[in-house]
Amino acid sequence: FGKDEVKYGIDIITNRTDFNYYNNVSVPVSQIQYTTDLSGFLKYKGRPKTLEEMNEAIAKEVRARRARGRYKRPCAILHARPTPPGGPRYRFDKERRSVGFQDRAP
Repeated sequence: FGKDEVKYGIDIITNRTDFNYYNNVSVPVSQIQYTTDLSGFLKYKGRPKTLEEMNEAIAKEVRARRARGRYKRPCAILHARPTPPGGPRYRFDKERRSVGFQDRAP
């Protein structure tokens, strides 16, 4: 960010309210209620960036992460399937051509 400044935060407030009272015929009435307030903020102070500057900063960071080995073959990760128990069992037709695989029975 250079000379720019970013401040951020999150605030979580939980409350428990216990209502206890007697109605007009002297029967006790009670209710327990839980509430949660969640809020956050992000404050940026600096010169507005152009789309070209933002795209270049993103591309620069992606190149740096790839150089460190942070991103590894994203296509392989997206299409990965877990191996079934005992490994896959391939099926073949009469000419011994593969027609797919089927999971082994557990």
